[in-house]
Amino acid sequence: MYILDFAVAPTDRNIIYAIRENVFKTTDGGQTWSTLPAPPGGTLCIRLSPTDPRTFYVTNWLGVFASSDGGMTINKINNNLPDIKVDRILVDPKYPSRLFIGTDYGVYISNNGGKVWEALGTGLPRNIVWDMSLRWDMSLRQNILYVSGPQGMWQYHLPLPVAVQEFTPTESSPNTFALLANYPNPFNPSTTITYALPQAVAVKLVIYDMMGRHVRTLVNQTQVAGRYAITWDGRNEQGQQVASGTFIYQLRVADPVKGGTGSFVQKQKMALVR
Repeated sequence: MYILDFAVAPTDRNIIYAIRENVFKTTDGGQTWSTLPAPPGGTLCIRLSPTDPRTFYVTNWLGVFASSDGGMTINKINNNLPDIKVDRILVDPKYPSRLFIGTDYGVYISNNGGKVWEALGTGLPRNIVWDMSLRWDMSLRQNILYVSGPQGMWQYHLPLPVAVQEFTPTESSPNTFALLANYPNPFNPSTTITYALPQAVAVKLVIYDMMGRHVRTLVNQTQVAGRYAITWDGRNEQGQQVASGTFIYQLRVADPVKGGTGSFVQKQKMALVR
């Protein structure tokens, strides 16, 4: 049988998913296969979560779809994207909620498992994407996304990954924007910053020194309503440890459609003690 694409579970090599018109799955290394429901529009590419063999992503002419129950159900996760052909998808092996898709209109990234997508590479032409590969550059201390297409090959230097955790509210979404005090404070070597968003907004969380000089951008993306926590490891944008001192972290949000300078801006201070 002709197979269009396949993916082997990193956590269990006996679990393999393959696609043709449908999605196929084996749990015994290929001796027996079962047929799973396929997303409407067929299949083009399939990728698995690096940590959970039950979670996989399938792309096709209508966008990108995800299953978190081993293929029993599969749902579209284009969300804020139009119905576009998605040729390839990558899952960051270190940050499973960080997804990259290659489309006929360029590359898009999601940092929350497909809830919100944004174009990668502001001002670049919307090139057709054939394939993508993610590599960690030790000398630059950066993730580099390599992309190929009919126009050739190009690369994106991605910011140093930071740990972002979204907390699902037990009662309701936050009523107001809020930037909370980091904990611990003073800290060494890392501290956690939490904030709340009552609606989907473009979020920018930046650290400055007391002279107002840029140290690190922790968040620069559109996020849905919720409560978030992010850990700063005391390093600057180049991955170098910063010296002891007092720093300012600033949260700025703006309407993701209207843009603007920000409907909410708040600052807090924190102290790093080496």
